[in-house]
Amino acid sequence: MTRKAHLNLKIGETLDTKDFETGNRYPGDEDRVKARSNLIDTLINKKIHGAQMFPHELVKQVFNNKARPPLVNSIQVLKFYDTEELLIHKQFEDIIFRTKESMEELSKKKS
Repeated sequence: MTRKAHLNLKIGETLDTKDFETGNRYPGDEDRVKARSNLIDTLINKKIHGAQMFPHELVKQVFNNKARPPLVNSIQVLKFYDTEELLIHKQFEDIIFRTKESMEELSKKKS
């Protein structure tokens, strides 16, 4: 499944604010709506892993989707930015965190 499927978003369409709670792919499907809600909750409250992706892959997704990466982490972001963009942003944050962590470990081993 793709990000859009997990977020219950139609491919090639922008999410209208009235569809924020349910998504616009299958807004009447309770399972899809619940899955969307769970993923958004995870994006806001938990850690997302992005280390299996390369940074250039995420950047390409941003440019291909003309996404605007959010600059702050809060529920307010979701009012202004697409949830898909927030997911990409969280993955990128994880790549940065893990890269710094690896560099610190390597530095300790060399000391």
